Amino acid sequence: MKNILYKQIIKPYEIIAKIVFFIAIYSSSFILYLAHDITLSPDFEKYINYFDFYAGNIDQTGLEQGNLYFFTVYLFSVATKSIYELYSFNEIINIAVFLANGLFFLYGCFGYIKLLTIRNFKLVNTYLIMSIVCFMPPTLELRMTMKPEILAFTFLGWVLYYLTKFSADNKKHNLFLSILILVILLNTKISISFMVVVFLAFEIVLNHKNLIKKSNIKYLLLLVLLALSVMFESNNLNGSYLHETEHAENYNNQANLDFFKTIQTQDLINNPNRYFHSESFIAITLFDTFSDFFLIYWNSEYTELNTERKQFFSINKVPNSEIPVKIRFDKTEKTFTLTGDFDTRWDDPNYIDETRMRFAFIISGIFYLLLIPIGIIRKKSRVLMFSPFIGLVTVSVSALGIFGTNNFDPLVADSVKTYYYSFFIIIGFIFLFSEILSITEFGKKIILLLLLLLFIFIVGFPFDYSQETMEDLVYKNSLLPICELNTPILKNFFNITSETICNEKKLSDIRFIPIQQFNFINLEVQAKRIPYLSLLISITIIILNSKYIQSRYPKFYSKESKY
Repeated sequence: MKNILYKQIIKPYEIIAKIVFFIAIYSSSFILYLAHDITLSPDFEKYINYFDFYAGNIDQTGLEQGNLYFFTVYLFSVATKSIYELYSFNEIINIAVFLANGLFFLYGCFGYIKLLTIRNFKLVNTYLIMSIVCFMPPTLELRMTMKPEILAFTFLGWVLYYLTKFSADNKKHNLFLSILILVILLNTKISISFMVVVFLAFEIVLNHKNLIKKSNIKYLLLLVLLALSVMFESNNLNGSYLHETEHAENYNNQANLDFFKTIQTQDLINNPNRYFHSESFIAITLFDTFSDFFLIYWNSEYTELNTERKQFFSINKVPNSEIPVKIRFDKTEKTFTLTGDFDTRWDDPNYIDETRMRFAFIISGIFYLLLIPIGIIRKKSRVLMFSPFIGLVTVSVSALGIFGTNNFDPLVADSVKTYYYSFFIIIGFIFLFSEILSITEFGKKIILLLLLLLFIFIVGFPFDYSQETMEDLVYKNSLLPICELNTPILKNFFNITSETICNEKKLSDIRFIPIQQFNFINLEVQAKRIPYLSLLISITIIILNSKYIQSRYPKFYSKESKY
């Protein structure tokens, strides 16, 4: 009876938590689409070669990364073009990439939700944490970029889920599914492959020792065989193997040990930006973990997330004041006024705006410091919480040239940016707060709400848009088939009070003109340029995951491993 009553009480909260999660993932995706042009994301000009190849314009990509991600995005572009023939290439590519990345992200979220559920974390807490993850800066970076790192986030949770299930029930289909997903991960990007292998080695040794048997060599051989097959397929399409990475000449350097020891403590407060900390690995890591240290996303000069931020607080200097700083909120202007004895640094508007970077630095420091003790205490989640350090060490040894290739630009040091292991940062965050809330739920709502506010503050909110920018946003929204649904987001997140027009033909006079335009690629699917094996493995994963197939072939799913 107690259990029945408990379920009756908790179920409404679970429903509310799920609704909050879906609102979070939808609103965050829409915000990214409106506020960011995907063609301005890092290395877009490089990776558009995949589109040229699939369209038949070039014989090979000349690149080394796996084809599954890029071909999937290409298919979304083909589908978008077939529906909206009059749209420009920039309009098509923005819709297609954000839609593809959004779906990859959503599928990945479900993987972590299932993993947390099977590990007996509360469902309400899980959905609330994943709602915060939707606005977490590292996840925003993944979704704002046409790069395959998002696949690491998408599939790693599912690998862990199936390994956990196999350890619990010994049913071989779970191990088979984890192998198929691993094949995709290992053929995404060489850095991802390396980090995933190291991560899973620790995870298996500590939490899945039942896999370490001579009898399981056949599964390892299957993994190697399939992975090599996909690698050869990619080489046939690309003209390069996964490990044949080429770097620009400015990266033909190695970092010295001083780079990893140096930190300019005074500049951490006064100058929290890339121009003062390019010689400090510690500073870069702490600034970049939860912010855009290298000015390529929301801090870019080309995005409204930066250029039209609302200066929501001002300084009222009272020299020689012994009274503590007072904060006053103006409801009309929606601004905070700080009154006190402030030095001349606060006269600079940039110094005030860099408060966002300072908050990111503090959050990062707390995050990494909490990972260590909580990871030590909670053994089952230890590897998951320590995973950001695997990424951190990987980019460090790469910068040092230990892998045999030089990959470091001393002028900017962007080869150690946290984006390369952002999926580990997200995983660490998910399990850190899941474990914290499993220990104590004291102040849960306040902590999660505060994190949400800090994250959206770091990426540029609130805004004070010009009329021109408002028209651009309204136009970009008009291109979407769900235009009408987005009106509340436009009004509440972007403070746009003008009329929402959902017929782009009415907006021809204010059509958005992107900063960087690309020639239209004839988006067609050519049979000889399709990564068949990668697609087949992906489709197999989806089919085996379907409840319909599970109900039709119960013997396959109930069959236990003999070993």
